[in-house]
Amino acid sequence: MNKKDPIIFAITAVIGLAVWVDITGISGKAEAWDSPLFFRISLPVMLMK
Repeated sequence: MNKKDPIIFAITAVIGLAVWVDITGISGKAEAWDSPLFFRISLPVMLMK
């Protein structure tokens, strides 16, 4: 395990949570994946390297 692994994990978790909360708030749906925006915006953003 590299020393940077926990930092990378934390950054990834924060980005994922932010995207999830944003899409849920924008769409007004109960869950982010209930909105088509999740598949059009969220997944590509979260899969970026």
